[in-house]
Amino acid sequence: MAHCTCRHCKSTYEHDHCEETGSKVYLLIITSATLLFAGIGLGAVDATFFNPTIRILWFIVAYLPVGLPVMKEAWENIIHGDIFNEFTLMTLATIGAFYIGEYPEGVAVMLFYSLGEWFQSKAVNRAKRNISALLDVRPETATVIREGHEERVNPRDVKTGEV
Repeated sequence: MAHCTCRHCKSTYEHDHCEETGSKVYLLIITSATLLFAGIGLGAVDATFFNPTIRILWFIVAYLPVGLPVMKEAWENIIHGDIFNEFTLMTLATIGAFYIGEYPEGVAVMLFYSLGEWFQSKAVNRAKRNISALLDVRPETATVIREGHEERVNPRDVKTGEV
């Protein structure tokens, strides 16, 4: 079973853990996207119940699934003295969008950032699996000609330039 590292807690887990984490992130992204597009649609059709208070609450709820993990990561980095990082930047950008009343934009920015992080995580995990698979097919023994005779040795024991 392949091992991978959880990007949030930096711990090494069996590969299944990463798939579960990836699935949870995927569900959070889908939830946020659904709420975002529904909110945009409700605003476009000028739904009567979609007053300013409901509107801001709607987009805050849409923001939380993708925003809270990033905000948590930003906070943890700030505590460790790393103030200027992508998590802090994304948090400030989206809070700024909410502050100026651009709620859908704030949600969309964090949603697309989280989606990009999810794709990156999937690509890294796939690359790690492919590298592990390549390492698993490496030879266990090597035949080296030493003093005119063939010897079977561990590939680590073969010196540069030997035949």
